[in-house]
Amino acid sequence: MRFGAIEAGVVLSLAFFGLQARAATRTVTFAAYQARGEAERQKLARRYVRKAGEYWQVQLASYLVRTDISEQNALALAVKMDEFYRKFTRVFVGPFRTRARPELFVLKDTAAYQSTIWTWSEGRMSAPGWSAGMFAYVGHRYALFGCAKWGDERLYKTLFHEGTHHLLRFYIGVEFPRWFNEGVATNFETWDVDFSSERNVYEEIWRSERVGYLYGMATGKIKGMEAKPDLIALMASGDEQWLDSASPHPLYAQAWGFVNFLLSSGATGQRNFNVLIRAFRSGQQLRKVLPTHIRMALASQYNAYISEVIIPHCEFSRPIAGLLGKGSIADATKVLEVALGKHPGNTELLFFNGFLALRAGKAKEAYGMLKPLEKRFPRHPLLMRILGEAALASGDRFKARKWLKLAVGEDFRDEHAKDLLEKAKKPAGR
Repeated sequence: MRFGAIEAGVVLSLAFFGLQARAATRTVTFAAYQARGEAERQKLARRYVRKAGEYWQVQLASYLVRTDISEQNALALAVKMDEFYRKFTRVFVGPFRTRARPELFVLKDTAAYQSTIWTWSEGRMSAPGWSAGMFAYVGHRYALFGCAKWGDERLYKTLFHEGTHHLLRFYIGVEFPRWFNEGVATNFETWDVDFSSERNVYEEIWRSERVGYLYGMATGKIKGMEAKPDLIALMASGDEQWLDSASPHPLYAQAWGFVNFLLSSGATGQRNFNVLIRAFRSGQQLRKVLPTHIRMALASQYNAYISEVIIPHCEFSRPIAGLLGKGSIADATKVLEVALGKHPGNTELLFFNGFLALRAGKAKEAYGMLKPLEKRFPRHPLLMRILGEAALASGDRFKARKWLKLAVGEDFRDEHAKDLLEKAKKPAGR
């Protein structure tokens, strides 16, 4: 019996990767904020942000944000975290169980960060000096905290990771397994709010450090990572194993891999992901959600994902991408020939095959190679743009517009896709 058999009666929301934000009476969209100049952003900050004691405070669509940094920083935090919230909700079916507004404090230095957590928790919680952020709760009170001292990259990675724990708690409303909690958080920690939810899912394998750890476990090629991935053992792990482990990387890598396996596997994986979520929301025990025979089948699929996706990604796709980035097309082609000999059905490698055909001037052939990959998973994050480029080079402006619109929808910063789209909109010969 395959895992998909437990999906009966579950309907995946059509808004899974929708583009419409939830209704809000006071909001500044992320795209609109990014498009504004410095003077306009300052005007928006004066309009929305208020001083509340020692903090600048603002609430737009979702988060209640407090910071001691500046009026404009408060608005920038609120806009970015609201976009993260919006994209978070696109991955889940149904409303939040806890209907409270999530609270966020971001402090300028470690002293203020530690003091705020201590005061908020009434002396029950503290933060170490190396901490860049944490999700805290006392009773039925919840808040997210961040320390800006460490810079934006580390700050937002931490806020997205800890913020996922925060929002999952609101969404599920009850205790649920740590392995699943950390698996979701590690997938969301590297999200880019400029990208669509779907694009972020397919970017994850290229951005997460967990990929290397999972590869090391599967192949034994990284010292200290000799233990093989074991989904059954991961699902049986308790809090004590996570908290007491001398090296938590294997646990985090496997949890990341399992959730990435589900989210990047198209509609079936996404349905299965939401089956687990709904079961946890109902308070069901894991043995009822996933009986032994289903866990065994799921583990087999997960192992196949590691051998057919993770291993060729690390051994071939990343080296090929690196060579292409240096302009070494001939060397990339040689590596790709070897790779396809070992993994002829791998979607990333097939993407590179079509990409190299396009660069060789074989646009129609490239389009024919790339088009079937639209419905195969996990797909390369640049597939839509390269399909559009191939269609345009083939002279099919209608198809080019279709793919390039999708590419811009996935990443509104993609200036190359925008330029190609403008060319596709012009009559032939102009």
